Amino acid sequence: MQWAERVRAYVRMHGAGYTLRRAGEMLAARVLLRDEWRFRREKASKRELAVQRAHPFPNVRISVVVPVFNTRPKFLRALADSLLAQTHGAWEACLYDGGSTSAETRKALEAIAARDSRFHVAYGVENAGISGNTNRAIKMAAGEYIALCDHDDVLAPDALWRIAEAIDAHHPDVLYTDEDKLTTYGAIHVDAHRKPDFCPDNLRSGNYICHLSVIRRTLLDAIGGLRPAFDGSQDHDLMLRACERADGVIHIPRVLYHWRTLRWKRVCDAPGFRERAGWRTVCCGCGMTWGILPLRHCGWRGMRPLRM
Repeated sequence: MQWAERVRAYVRMHGAGYTLRRAGEMLAARVLLRDEWRFRREKASKRELAVQRAHPFPNVRISVVVPVFNTRPKFLRALADSLLAQTHGAWEACLYDGGSTSAETRKALEAIAARDSRFHVAYGVENAGISGNTNRAIKMAAGEYIALCDHDDVLAPDALWRIAEAIDAHHPDVLYTDEDKLTTYGAIHVDAHRKPDFCPDNLRSGNYICHLSVIRRTLLDAIGGLRPAFDGSQDHDLMLRACERADGVIHIPRVLYHWRTLRWKRVCDAPGFRERAGWRTVCCGCGMTWGILPLRHCGWRGMRPLRM
């Protein structure tokens, strides 16, 4: 019944034709492994990774902030492994545990902190939510740029190097990359999201930027970090505010972030949850500045430009 309701909600929001087309795309990705084969063709080769290591950007320090709550140890270890494999060495990882009740999570964090001095771990007494925990991780950071990362996802080995390369060349305030999804245990890459270059109109309609996103620390402090009132659409709210004030937004058109598909994450895809959060995001604050008027609460893309 839950899946049937999800399908009905999707059809109501996007129409039957688009739903059938998306179903075909998902079939090609998950059964025919279309995205997996393309990922293997396009990922950085061992030679490319070696060249990157030989050409570092030591003055570009990136802080990867990770909010943690009751994360499975194997997923935390996979994230740590992906960071240690980075060809860009000037990074730090700031992991803030929001009062996890799992002893295994705490033990895994302690083990990660012991692996490399670039891992910094702090423990809170209560769960402040995704925005609150992320803000606490940001306070731990010392880098000029902040990369936002979920606690159970992984980065491609050249992710931070390509970010650092773009920073060194262009000095933007905001950067983002393409992404895909990993099946739960990381066996298959699916649903690659190859994004357009920065487009304010697209961003008003939905958070196409998502991961991997990197923001200059001074800008992040100026806009006040993440806002807990927008949990469920907190990344969209952050990107709207950041890009509105950014002096340069760079898109790196490579799949450098792998978003793990887990059952608990799909809570945010429940009918009505993201729609309400997204509706609040666009209407509150940026809605007035960017000329957006709520059309009706029929979905998170239920917005239209305000005609003057």
